[in-house]
Order: sequence, then structure tokens, then C-alpha cells
Amino acid sequence: MINAGLWRKEIIEGKTAAAICCMLTILAAVLVMFYPAGWLIQFYETPRQYLGDSFVSSSMLPHYYIWSVYISRLLILFASLAGFFLGIKSFAGEIAGGTAVFLSSRPVSSRDLVTSKLFAGASLLAVSLLPSALLFTALSGRYLPGSLEQFWGNYLVLFLGAVAVYVGTMFFSSLVSRPWKAGVAAALFWGVACLTGFGESSRIFSLFHHMRAPQLWVGTPNSLFIHLGAVLVLVLVFYELTVLAWGRREL
Repeated sequence: MINAGLWRKEIIEGKTAAAICCMLTILAAVLVMFYPAGWLIQFYETPRQYLGDSFVSSSMLPHYYIWSVYISRLLILFASLAGFFLGIKSFAGEIAGGTAVFLSSRPVSSRDLVTSKLFAGASLLAVSLLPSALLFTALSGRYLPGSLEQFWGNYLVLFLGAVAVYVGTMFFSSLVSRPWKAGVAAALFWGVACLTGFGESSRIFSLFHHMRAPQLWVGTPNSLFIHLGAVLVLVLVFYELTVLAWGRREL
């Protein structure tokens, strides 16, 4: 259950970080608008590696593939950074600021506290990522391949992926007493998690692969449920781990 007072508190405390994250996502859109992307296909994996032979021979390439590589990697970077910075202080900030004891004395369960922080962070991420979503939508007719439905489906997976990064970072924040320690631990974890996306057999376990959703960028709508389901599972797993860790923490 969401506690309205805690939700408002998190929104007020996180508005500065959300504003910074908002500027970062606008920067991602600006880079897409003004920075040439055609050369990128030479430095990344081949289309066959991610999309299969049928897409390699398709007339959609290389236009679709170039933009799927360029846009998705920029958005994943900035969306993940937004979730990371919002999650660092979620619990460690309460301990460092001396408010954790006050929160524990209130008639609010650990689950309600984590749920309130989760939805507050998701709200801030939605606001942070919205400017780039609107800019990409405005550019869709000129630059982006596919339909608006295709883009918004991919953007939904990206947003929930950012929420997964936020909740995962929040889990580490619930284990330590200083935000910088939570940041180091979470950065190491997400750094190792990135490595799973480079192997063909381990790619299915990579959050960032599902955030990218390469099949969705080239018009395979059925893949939306696969990527969306994988990201939602990660959100729920990190949520339950955070509830368990905070509930057992001695203040």
C-alpha cells in the first residue's frame, strides 16, 4: 500500500535529482537530433547477431538497425543513470540523515515504506524521461523508423528498465548506511550485469538487453511481451529483496 505522506516526501526530496536526470534525457534526444549516426553500424555488432538472417536481407536495413543501435544505447545509458542516481539515497540517505529511526517509529510497515519509495521513484523517472519521449515522438516522422506505437512500446520497456535499475540500486541502499557506499556497491553490480549482454547464451538474462529490445525496434511487436515480462520480473525480485532487507535491518 502506498502511503501518501511518504510518497510526497520522496517526491520533494528527489525533485533536484529528477531535474538533473531530465536534463540528461534531453541531452540524449539532442544528440540523436544533431549527431550523425550512420557510422555507428561499423563499430557495433552485426545485424545478424541480434536480428537474424531474415532482417539482414530485408530492405529495412541498415536504416532501421542504425537507429535501433544509436537511439536505444543512448536512452539506456541516460535512463539507467537516472534510476541509479535516484536510488542511491533512497534508504542510505534516511540512515545518514537520521530520519530512518523516525520512519521506523511510524505506523508504516516495511512493505508500505518500500512501496511508497518505489512509486515515488517511478513517478520521478516518468517525469525525467518524458522530455526525450516527446522529442523522439516529434522526430518520428522525419528520423525514426516504424510507427509511433512501435516507439512507445519500446519506450515502455525502457522506462520499466529504468525502474528496475532504481529498485536494484534501492536494494543496495537498504543494506548500507552511506549513499556513497550504496553507489559503489550498486555500480559494481550493474557493471557486472552489463557483461551478460555480450554473450549469446547469457543475453536473455541481461536487463539492458531487454531494455534495448532490438526486435521491437525493427517491428516485431510480439517481442514486447517477452521483454516487458523479463523487466517486470526483475522489478518484482528487487522489490521483494528490498522489503526483506529493510525489514530485517537494525537501526
